[in-house]
Formats: sequence, C-alpha cells, structure tokens
Amino acid sequence: CAIVQVVDGNQNDPDFLHRLAKTGWDVIVDDGSHVPEHQLRSFVNLFPAVRPGGLYVIEDIETSYWHSPTSSYGQAFKGSGVGKDYPGNIVGLFKDLYDVVNRKYYSDVSDVSAYIIDPAIDFQIAAIFFAPNAIMIFKKDVHFPDIGRLAGGKTNDAFLRHVGEARKKVAKFSADLHIQARDPQQARDSASDAFQGEVLHWNKRSTDGALTQAMVRSGTDKYSTHRYNLWYEVFLEPYRRRPVNFMEIGADRGKSLVAWAVYFRNASLIQGVRYGVRTDSEQMGCQAIGLKKPCAIVQVVDGNQNDPDFLHRLAKTGWDVIVDDGSHVPEHQLRSFVNLFPAVRPGGLYVIEDIETSYWHSPTSSYGQAFKGSGVGKDYPGNIVGLFKDLYDVVNRKYYSDVSDVSAYIIDPAIDFQIAAIFFAPNAIMIFKKDVDFEDIGRPAGGKDNDAFLRHVGEARKKVAKFSADLHIQARDPQQARDSASDAFQGEVLHWNKRSTDGALTQAMVRSGTDKYSTHRYNLWYEVFLEPYRRRPVNFMEIGADRGKSLVAWAVYFRNASLIQGVRYGVRTDSEQMGCQAIGLKK
Repeated sequence: CAIVQVVDGNQNDPDFLHRLAKTGWDVIVDDGSHVPEHQLRSFVNLFPAVRPGGLYVIEDIETSYWHSPTSSYGQAFKGSGVGKDYPGNIVGLFKDLYDVVNRKYYSDVSDVSAYIIDPAIDFQIAAIFFAPNAIMIFKKDVHFPDIGRLAGGKTNDAFLRHVGEARKKVAKFSADLHIQARDPQQARDSASDAFQGEVLHWNKRSTDGALTQAMVRSGTDKYSTHRYNLWYEVFLEPYRRRPVNFMEIGADRGKSLVAWAVYFRNASLIQGVRYGVRTDSEQMGCQAIGLKKPCAIVQVVDGNQNDPDFLHRLAKTGWDVIVDDGSHVPEHQLRSFVNLFPAVRPGGLYVIEDIETSYWHSPTSSYGQAFKGSGVGKDYPGNIVGLFKDLYDVVNRKYYSDVSDVSAYIIDPAIDFQIAAIFFAPNAIMIFKKDVDFEDIGRPAGGKDNDAFLRHVGEARKKVAKFSADLHIQARDPQQARDSASDAFQGEVLHWNKRSTDGALTQAMVRSGTDKYSTHRYNLWYEVFLEPYRRRPVNFMEIGADRGKSLVAWAVYFRNASLIQGVRYGVRTDSEQMGCQAIGLKK
C-alpha cells in the first residue's frame, strides 16, 4: 500500500503532464481517455521522462480508427478514421516514426532536420511493437548503439521530404501539444543524463545473454553490425530449450548457423538455405559449426528464395521460426513471406531482416541482384515496409469494423488473419503468428468505419493484385484458411509467449477483473515485455486508473516496485481508498 499512489488529473492538461514528467518512469501505460489527441499529448510530454531502457504503452488505439465525429468516455473528438492523418489517427504517426528509427540505413542527413516530433522523442525510440489495439514504444538505453550503415543507395532528398511532410502535420498542432523544440545533441545528452541508479531494461539479457554470446563467438553480423541480438534474446528465449524447427534463408558461409546451433541445443531441425556460395553444403553446415552434437540436426540446402517451386518444397515442413536473411531484395522477401508464412506453425515467428533495401534509392542492387521500385514512402512490392504497416490495420479490424472476413484481407486470409502482432525493429520486421487458441480480439465499441475500411484494404489489395500472380498467391476461402492453419500443427505447442495462459501477470489480471485480460488480452504482450522489470525497483505509472482494478494486478506483479502510480479523472472515489483499500494488500 505504501508504494501505491493515485493522483487526480487530466491527461489533456499540459501543466499536469509536466508535473508528472518530473519523476523518472521505467514503464508508463496510457489507458486514459482513449481520445487520440490526448494520447498524443501525453506521449510527447511524458516519453522524455521515461528512463533509458524503459517502455511506453498506448492502449486502446482503436479510437484512431473510429468514424468521426465520435466520443470516448463522454469526450467528443473528430479527425479519426481509417487512413486519416494524425492527430485524429495517431497510428499513422508511429508508422512514420519507424522510418526515422531506420534512417541511418538509408540516409546520412544531419539529425538537425531528420526528426518528426522532437529529437528527445524520435531519436530515443529503439523499436515499436504493434499489438492488437495497443502500441508499445521501447526507449533506448544509455548504451544503445547508433545502429545503421549505408550499404545501398542513399535517399537523402526523399527522406527529407518524407519527414518534412510529417513534421508539417505535427506543426499544425505542436503548439497545442506544448512541444518545445530542442537541439538534437542536447536532447541526447539530456536523455542520457536524466537516468541515475540501477539500469532497468526491456531486455535483461541485452549484453550477456546466451544468444548474444553465441553470436559474438560466431562472428555473425547479426551482432556486430545490426545488434539483432537485442530483439532475438527477448523473442526466441521461449523456444530455446524446445524441439524447434528453425530455418534461416541466407546461410552464406554458416556464421549465423553456428549461433543458432549453439543456442537451440534441443532443436529438432536447424536448416540453412544458401544461394551462390561455392562451398560444400555439408561442410558448411556441420564442419563450419565445429560442434559434434548439433551437427546431426543441422542441414543446409541450396536454393533460390525467388523460385516459387523451391519455396513450396520448403513449405512442406512446419516451422516454428523462420528468419529471412537472404538476398535482401524486397520482392524476394515478399515472395518468401507469402509462400512460407502459412507454413509457420501456430505460435511461431517469422522475421525479415535487412529491410533497409526497401528504402534505398532506385534502381539499385543487393548481392549483385538488381531491383527497382524501392525508396522512402514508395509502394510495395518495391518497399515492403508499407505492406506490413497496412497489415497492422487488418490486425485491428475487429475494433472498428464488422465487415465479413471475405473482403477484409489484403494478401490472403491464410496470412492476414493469422498475424497476431508485428514488431518493427531497426532494419528488421518480426511477424508473430496466432496460436490455435488465439482469440479473435476486438469489438467495435465506437463509430464503425466499414466503408472506409473496405476502401482501405481494397486499395491495398489492388497493389498486391499487380504482382499477386507473380508471387504465386492462391486465393483461399477465409474459413478454409483458418482451418488449414489450425490443422497444420501437430505436436507440442511452441509459443512466442511461454507464459500466455499461466503467467504471474495473467493470473493477477484475472483475479483483479481488469479488462486488460477479459476484453483485450494485453497480458499476452505484457508477459513478454514486463518480465525483465518484475522483480526490480520500478517506477510504474498508469494513466486511467479508474476504480483500481488494473492497479490490483500491477501491485501484485511488481512486488519490489519503488512506486506504482495511478492517474484518474472523473471517478468519484477517494484516491487513497481506491489506491490502497481496493487493492486489499497491506504490503
């Protein structure tokens, strides 16, 4: 009880937000008014107060899609809708911010002009996780490397136009949001100096984890250049000691296979796909690894990821994890995804590395293979990043639309409807597949926008249609696609969240009665990302404490927290009574 505080205040009041920002926070969860402009105002004022290595979560982004004008908790707003611009629809802002996260891979423009909102915000974002009805923004820690190198065609002019147009949208309401322009270097120094004390981090294995060590020993550029280990340590850990089927496209000379074989010691199969490397496959797959025990489960096959027949043969195996580190040609990446994602087992993970090529100035080439159509803000298939941004709108469709699934997809029902969430990391996109028990989350609580949604996916489907025959996409009935995806899996459930049903936070949420579990199943993602903070002295804040149900769960889960603070507005209950007695925990 002593560490739980409830304060009364309006998240739409900049002065109140400035007072909150005087405390350094490890985790902030916005479950407040759900009004998009309020969510944005809170983010731009409070994200700089998140300590390095911290996490900022915006729940209930469904309102960004609702038909305008509408209201949330009695507060009217407008400008929302499918495909609308921010601030009415804030989802688009975070999609644009991902392009800034990747900027070092395709641009060398000065940071003075490379931001959208503010240097203290844009340049401190490490990655963005797009979950059903929630967006999670990961803050860089003080040692976060300045990831990125210009390997292809620079797109400086296009990037400047892109962020310039985005900054104009922000400028329309920046004064209203009370954004203070800051010098980029001062913003960096401020963000680093603001933290004092123990490092609390969304990845507790960021420097000394088993996979990181294996990558360092193997010499793979997944560590040395890209620091993919930061994300793999989080998402692959649940599979580590399980009998996985793991495949990597782009085995090259086997350096990364060394790391995978060391890490997945109980794997059923580790398969590398290589193309154009003149080394005996068996020699590369086993002798290069130099480990007798893993050798039997490592296979290397020769094939072209641009060959649909080859991909179809690969798809006959059920895979738990697929990593595409192949040609890096955007169309090849897309062709591999549409043919292989249906072969990923429920609860599995598909990763596309090196999406930098989608931003390169066109025409260009990768590993000697020419391609065109890429560039900042270009359409797929030349830039496949935009496709996954659009697919996130399909992931959220049940929150703002009740249209039939027959017409609600972009690529194919066996793909679109099986995506649980999408993680946008520096130079990589990770797509999480639903498990067989994954619930069709969502209910249109606000203004439905069926017509706008149908136009949105229809326009996206037209883009796909231009090259769907070339991609060998076979149209499938949505229900058959679902049944097929469920029936494809036989055996032990391997899942990106090993605590999806019986984790400590899930149990606490069930006991508390919060709708974070009962309606939204946010527990699926919180179990993954909050676990590193669980036993640490966190400063945790939730905007929208309401009557304290979620505070019950947070207080039970964060037993060693320094402070758990709830912000409430318009609830006629004594703050202390709600914050302490409602929790019912003396400690």
